[in-house]
Amino acid sequence: MNKLRIPILLILLFTAFSCKKDDAAPASTLPTAPEAQSINDDKSGGVYKGAVVGSTGSIKIVLQKGVKEIQLTIDGVSKTLTTDSLSSWTSGEIVRNAVFKADDWKVVFNVGATGIGASVALTIPGHTGAEAILLKETSKALVRSFDGTYAGSESGTWNFIIQDAELSGISRSTDGQTISTFAGLVNENTITLLTIGGSGTISGDDASGTWQGSTADVKGTWVVKRVL
Repeated sequence: MNKLRIPILLILLFTAFSCKKDDAAPASTLPTAPEAQSINDDKSGGVYKGAVVGSTGSIKIVLQKGVKEIQLTIDGVSKTLTTDSLSSWTSGEIVRNAVFKADDWKVVFNVGATGIGASVALTIPGHTGAEAILLKETSKALVRSFDGTYAGSESGTWNFIIQDAELSGISRSTDGQTISTFAGLVNENTITLLTIGGSGTISGDDASGTWQGSTADVKGTWVVKRVL
């Protein structure tokens, strides 16, 4: 009997370990550490990441290590936009109406000398009214961008970015008539929406939850996947 106990115990331990491993969220293939250099943490240079609606996508602005470009993805199409506007600019100076282009795509970028107040204006044929929200990544705080949808009493595009405990989101209704921004807090893998009601849970590169409007009958669900 004693000889049989050890193999049986090993089988039970292996089964328990396998089940626990299967339940865990898959490892991300996207950056898990900041890409921004510390020298630019309080300057206009560095890395900015964001979410785009109109229809849906992400944006990454890189102004470091001699690189001055915007990586823009919308509806699954990606382009790298470059600029001639920053030939004499150095990090720590204001960026005012810097034009980035690739083919017929155009982005105008502005940000203050310390990296505060970053904004973009998008001109993309076939995507009239496209808008984006941005956060500046620092050497100590990664920015993650998520794309997805919301459904329920209303439906449309639902995208957001997360940095530490801060969540900034932007949504667009299916008919394209309404673009709204929203905010939230992130505590480990739990999301609490603030400017609208709702909550959610993050599991690896995926997240999902519920949203609640100003009245009881305006509500629904949302689901997103990390893209940047």
